[in-house]
Amino acid sequence: MIDAFVPPDISWQFAAILVFASFFTSALTASLGLGGGVAMLAVMGAGMPVANLLPVHGIVQLGSNFGRTVVQHRHVIWPLVMWFLIGSVIGIAFGGPVVVFIPDAFAKIMLRLFILWSVLGRTLKPDTERVNRGFFIAGDVVTSFGMMIVGATEPLVAALLSTRGITKQPLIATHATCMVVQHGLKILAFGLLGFAYAAWLPMLGAMIASGFAGTLAGTLALDNMPERQALASRGHRLIVGSHRDIADDFEEWFTSGTADGFNVIPPVAPESLEDFVTLVVPELQKRGLFRIEYTGMTLRDHLGLPRPVRR
Repeated sequence: MIDAFVPPDISWQFAAILVFASFFTSALTASLGLGGGVAMLAVMGAGMPVANLLPVHGIVQLGSNFGRTVVQHRHVIWPLVMWFLIGSVIGIAFGGPVVVFIPDAFAKIMLRLFILWSVLGRTLKPDTERVNRGFFIAGDVVTSFGMMIVGATEPLVAALLSTRGITKQPLIATHATCMVVQHGLKILAFGLLGFAYAAWLPMLGAMIASGFAGTLAGTLALDNMPERQALASRGHRLIVGSHRDIADDFEEWFTSGTADGFNVIPPVAPESLEDFVTLVVPELQKRGLFRIEYTGMTLRDHLGLPRPVRR
């Protein structure tokens, strides 16, 4: 009975691990927007050859993201998905002929390096003011090409979508739909390249069902999660946008008397703090909202406070 369920390339113990991992990684992506696909890739890579891993991972992620799209469909930004489809077709078409010539040993090295980068690498922060439609499609071509090589490019796609200024449910729902597009095209490409999916169907069915249950659990968590926690996991007011958007917000609060100063907590240190100093501070200085130079040597001088009379 178990033999009929488990593909010949893996043990039943590892099959059980994959089913449970599908639930937890889907819940992770549904609640936080990304991370689940790469985590699932790492788990599968522990016991599967790359030749099987990439197409099987594609079907599991297609099921997980499709379930997320269905559950969160009211938040999907469909025009972005249509532009994403154009770039995906081009990227997959170029990536398919390349992947067949990559040796398995080299593919494993690339896969492990990608997973390490996803976990430890610097967060991508494209300049939102330079991301037009052409840049968006070109970025999708690159991520779709990478999808054929390393299997899970969700951090790159999330960074690409974030340049459009969308947050929380629209970001996660649109991201899921775009991943359905990429994984669907990847599955088609590997099928045309000769991968036999039939032996994996019972196992894939169990993983997709488990993933959908995880999506429901993660979506419930997301719906009850405050916006600031969903994006930054911090109990503070969150501002998302270009350096001018942030300066506009500071100016409005300051000139209206709502606030006389701000404590800045960067989401990623030191990169985000460096961005604030090099982009936001000069913009505030141009508007006369931030000093050009210090006028004293102490904090009391900087704040313009009188010195108390010595008694």
